[in-house]
Amino acid sequence: MTRLAHLQSDFQSFLLRAAASLEAHVVGTERVGVATRLSIYAEAYRLRLIEALQSNYPVLAKLLGEADFERLGTEYVRTHDSAFFSIRYYGDRLAEFLARDPEYTSAPILAELARWEWAMTEVFDAADAAPIDCDALARVAPDAWAQLRFGWHPAVRRL
Repeated sequence: MTRLAHLQSDFQSFLLRAAASLEAHVVGTERVGVATRLSIYAEAYRLRLIEALQSNYPVLAKLLGEADFERLGTEYVRTHDSAFFSIRYYGDRLAEFLARDPEYTSAPILAELARWEWAMTEVFDAADAAPIDCDALARVAPDAWAQLRFGWHPAVRRL
């Protein structure tokens, strides 16, 4: 691993798990110590991920209220690293989290709402596909009908 890759790995470990290995790479001053400098980044990262969750789950955020959604977001961020380069898709496992976390299992509507909101995100970004029209079906020879295979539109989701 190159020095840069090692530093980046240490930085990510600090942001995600508060690993202390990054402190050796940061210079503090009398006014702003190393811990303060690093906490600024960590807090900004956490808040940005919670903001991404709020963007992907606006109804859930409104239903829970600001304080409860931030608490949910904080726990989700703590336990779920982003698997994507873009935070646009962060939160893809929130419904599963809500369905399994003891704090939320007594309200299954929360997991269902999260599933629905995530499906809306996926549908919005799904590839487009032209529907088959009647003229195309009319051109299919009668003896070829048994071999026809239809597929779902890429935006179709089953909830």
